[in-house]
Amino acid sequence: MYRTLSLGFLLVITAITMTIPLQVYAGLGEDESTVTRDHRGFKGTNHQVTNVKNFRVHTLTLGDGVTIKEYVAGGGSIFGVTWSGGNYHPNLNTLLGKHYNEYQSHSKEMVGRRGSRFKSLKTDNITVEMGGHMGAISGRAWNESLLPAGITPNDIN
Repeated sequence: MYRTLSLGFLLVITAITMTIPLQVYAGLGEDESTVTRDHRGFKGTNHQVTNVKNFRVHTLTLGDGVTIKEYVAGGGSIFGVTWSGGNYHPNLNTLLGKHYNEYQSHSKEMVGRRGSRFKSLKTDNITVEMGGHMGAISGRAWNESLLPAGITPNDIN
């Protein structure tokens, strides 16, 4: 009886949770309008927008000192993200958006530079660089095909 009750209870809970929509945040290739959801989802304490060259940078400061920047092209798509500070990498599923599965499937291919704590990965669609040490974790990712004219990866910092 207990086993049947437990299994039935588990099935009901599973069915309920499958009907609840997952919260989606902005990420590479997503629209600028979703950045506000990032701010709430990451529980940001500050959100600033800066116009630079022919793009905008949304800077989200988190309560634990981590800074996340989302780089938005004039057309409104997020072409790059960076993160720095803190003891951990933020939720990469959120930051990489629709490219997260691609990152995850290639993550074992990340290569490090000799003498460096940083690793990098380049796939057909994204480049991800990350590393650091406790208190100084950082990283960046971008989609080369979404970079605005005249902008290089060096502008994503």
